[in-house]
Amino acid sequence: MKNLWLACILIISGTLKGQLTDFSEINFARVDSIAGLYQGTNLSNLPQLTYQLTHNLDTEVEKFRALYIWVCTNIANDYLAYQKNKRKRESLRHDSLKLAEWNHSFSQEMFRTLYRERKTVCTGFAFLLQEMSTIAGIPCRIVNGYARTSYANVDALGMPNHSWNAVQLNGKWYLCDPTWSSGNLYTHWGTTLFVPEFNEGFFLTEPAFFFRSHYPEDTAWTLMNGASVRDFLDAPILYNAAFKHSLNPLAPQSMHIETAKRDTLRFILATGGKVDAGQIYLELHSGSHSRTAQPEVISNKGGVLVLEYRFHKSGYYDLHLKVGEDYIATYTASVPKRRKERKADL
Repeated sequence: MKNLWLACILIISGTLKGQLTDFSEINFARVDSIAGLYQGTNLSNLPQLTYQLTHNLDTEVEKFRALYIWVCTNIANDYLAYQKNKRKRESLRHDSLKLAEWNHSFSQEMFRTLYRERKTVCTGFAFLLQEMSTIAGIPCRIVNGYARTSYANVDALGMPNHSWNAVQLNGKWYLCDPTWSSGNLYTHWGTTLFVPEFNEGFFLTEPAFFFRSHYPEDTAWTLMNGASVRDFLDAPILYNAAFKHSLNPLAPQSMHIETAKRDTLRFILATGGKVDAGQIYLELHSGSHSRTAQPEVISNKGGVLVLEYRFHKSGYYDLHLKVGEDYIATYTASVPKRRKERKADL
């Protein structure tokens, strides 16, 4: 465990730097206010809208930021269309011709809805951002791949289920996800609703952090060396709030944990330098029972937060790491009885 802690610290100090910090000297407040001036503008004239958003800005990153903010705050996530497309694609996955026909017809429907109603699925977000960036002279690509969330947790790579963007700024590629930056999905009484809420955490995200929830079909777009699909599939589920709070759980590295009663379970998180450790707690569910627990803070310095917790009862747990009411990550924990206790039970 000591060696793992040291390795995580070395990773953070060596390479785990937020890509947005490349532009730390830029105050985006003016850029964001320009995007706000054109709130509600329709999409009938993309070149004109793109010009209005960018012509008073000097740098590539400011121009891209204006486009990104506008897309994320003016386009709604059409979850019903996403569900419809998902069900249909799964039903046609073994019929390539009919799947291709469906993909074409759904794309046409998606674009019509995007331009008429300013709502779409992830592909529409990525497409619109690419189109506007291209008009502004900024290289931008659509990246297709796999996303892991609480409602789309993949345990094997099948059909791609998500799209995002890579953008080139000052000759360097960066990653962003306009769909997940645009807001959150909440389920209430069996109905899933989209609630607009801009999430800064998916704008020019550090690649190793982005990789925790995004795996591209073309692995070159991880922007990393040695990105393993097994690492992606085995990792804990991260929520949008992890990116909002800049909390990247580095350990445990696997979603499925096995520990013994009264053994120490250590959590290591990269924090981006700002976190109130007193607001972090665990939510534990086992069968019909649930409770919260406060982990012990071992260290909180240098952008690394180390927490420890001990289970006092055996069992199988869904373990959620939270900041206030925000879910950060989900693990499962198997806590068998100690050997002596097993003998005593016999």
